[in-house]
Amino acid sequence: MFFFHYPELTDKFGHFVLKCWFAHVDISCFEDENLVPNLQSDANCMMNIIQGNPNVLLILLDMVHIEEMELAYKALVTLKFFLRSSSNIVLTSDLLRPLLLQILQKFTIENNAQPSKGNKNLSLVLDLLSLIQIKIGHLEEMGSIDFKLLYHVNNLAGKCKALSTELLQPALNIFYCSLKQTSGYNRNRVVSMLLSNSSLMELLEKILELSWSEQCTLERFPDDLVSSVWLLIGSLVQSQTNCKSEVHRTISLKLNKVFHFISFKKDSLTLQGCILHFLKIVLRNKFTSPLLTITNPNTRNHPLQDQDASLYPLSYKQVLLLFIHLQNFLVQGDDFLVYAATGCLEAMVEYLHIKDQVTLCHVMSQPWSRFLFFTMVNSTHNCLFNSGFLRLSALFLKYHCKNIVFEADMKRFLQMAAELKSEELSSNTAEALILFLKQLDLQNGKVFNMGQKDMEIIHTLLKNLQNRTSSQPDSKQIVYPFIVCTLTCQMGDF
Repeated sequence: MFFFHYPELTDKFGHFVLKCWFAHVDISCFEDENLVPNLQSDANCMMNIIQGNPNVLLILLDMVHIEEMELAYKALVTLKFFLRSSSNIVLTSDLLRPLLLQILQKFTIENNAQPSKGNKNLSLVLDLLSLIQIKIGHLEEMGSIDFKLLYHVNNLAGKCKALSTELLQPALNIFYCSLKQTSGYNRNRVVSMLLSNSSLMELLEKILELSWSEQCTLERFPDDLVSSVWLLIGSLVQSQTNCKSEVHRTISLKLNKVFHFISFKKDSLTLQGCILHFLKIVLRNKFTSPLLTITNPNTRNHPLQDQDASLYPLSYKQVLLLFIHLQNFLVQGDDFLVYAATGCLEAMVEYLHIKDQVTLCHVMSQPWSRFLFFTMVNSTHNCLFNSGFLRLSALFLKYHCKNIVFEADMKRFLQMAAELKSEELSSNTAEALILFLKQLDLQNGKVFNMGQKDMEIIHTLLKNLQNRTSSQPDSKQIVYPFIVCTLTCQMGDF
């Protein structure tokens, strides 16, 4: 398409030419992230055109904004494919963001920021903006134009209806990424902007209420949307605690409903993982966040027993139930769920250690813990590749659970570890194994009496693993469960 080699022709007729082009070519390969377009294909031709004339991106974005949905969607898919494969995403985003801001400003003026009055193309525009946010967020801090974009998206989301999932999903993605990819003063600004939107807080609360309502099934609320709400609320709680931002409206939460979700909503591992991530945060904050109004009907309608009173707002029954579920999640095989369950388990143990150490000892020493530990250590699948189980084992060692972890188990552990090649381990598993070995080293003489040969194995493994991890960047790949994309964040951010 030589036409686009001439800037004047591109500016004057580019929109019409692209419209005709989309009507006659197959761009289905753009929808498959793993498929590389053939060098002679129309799709590859389009990529070459954009690289030669970046202003074509602006024409495509304009088509996303104003064309009929079928054509707008094709333009969006083309833009997203280019963004995912671009070698210079910062320059590309710098070109697109001013026009995105103009589109949102125009929409706000023409529709008085009422999403229901706007066209369906707005959801496609926000979808594109969310991808840009993900791609550049870890490369540079938010600037003036980013905050202007966030301001408009924040206003739009606050005026959305709970069932406006096409608009809400990309908006929530943008909010979450803005919180997780900023630091210092910029994060404080993002938190303050979101928390000042009382309508948004009310909407998040309403989505949670409707999602577990018997009158409104989750079929009307995609799991991705509900997962996004849990992640966003958790991130807001964590960020508000760190930034001490003012809260204008609290979000009500019923713990009995949360535990019911964990127990019976088994068909969505992603949703389970997001709820567990939220629980990890509130457990570490000891349920004292100014953003949340937490109630638990199970502990409110009768005088509390001493054990329940010490664990409030949790009940002993809920603690026991959660511990069982978390252990079960560790053997599910889903990396995201295992990571979330492990974090929640560690936070719960810390919470119990502060609140009631007798309950902690009783919960961790249950017979099913020994059964799980024995099964994992003696399974045909090497338990050293399970980061969640390694972290659970470290907890058993830390709190001296002698009736769960036997000395013979530890010797078998070390025998398997000594035969392991450290390069075969993922970064998560390597870190979990280091944590476990350090606990084993610390507890020698307290829980077990390891021989000199065993201690040499421990120290050698620690040295090899620490050399391995120190040579790698302190980052991890986090999969956003509601976006088909990965994002590199600092350790511990998620």
